[in-house]
Amino acid sequence: MCWNSTGNTGLKEKAAAKDRIMQELLQVQKKKEAEIQALKEKDGQREEQMRHLTAMVMRLQK
Repeated sequence: MCWNSTGNTGLKEKAAAKDRIMQELLQVQKKKEAEIQALKEKDGQREEQMRHLTAMVMRLQK
């Protein structure tokens, strides 16, 4: 393997770039997980609302 004068520096730059990319990916993943959780909560609220409305309709039909 040939090493030039920037070989070690190049490896450090690559490692730093990889670390930055991994940090950015983790941030994106956390953001998406938070969005998914918010959607799940909203979906749960809608389900509860549907149960409530269904119960109201059933009472009106009696």
